[in-house]
Amino acid sequence: MVNPKLFGGKDYLLSDSYEEVLTEPKNALGKQYKKMYQMDSVKLHFTKTALRLIARKAIKKNTGARGLRAL
Repeated sequence: MVNPKLFGGKDYLLSDSYEEVLTEPKNALGKQYKKMYQMDSVKLHFTKTALRLIARKAIKKNTGARGLRAL
């Protein structure tokens, strides 16, 4: 297990959870955007860094998982 103190404490664990919400569920936002771009023959790829930045922004704005779409 990762020591949360090394990565900003609670925010790191929250960030990890947000990243999972963006990529893991069947209807994850990341998958939805990939599918949308695929319809225009564009291949979309999210880097780990990009997902982490999106998660940090959500934490900063206190949006919650449902508010990720607004970012």
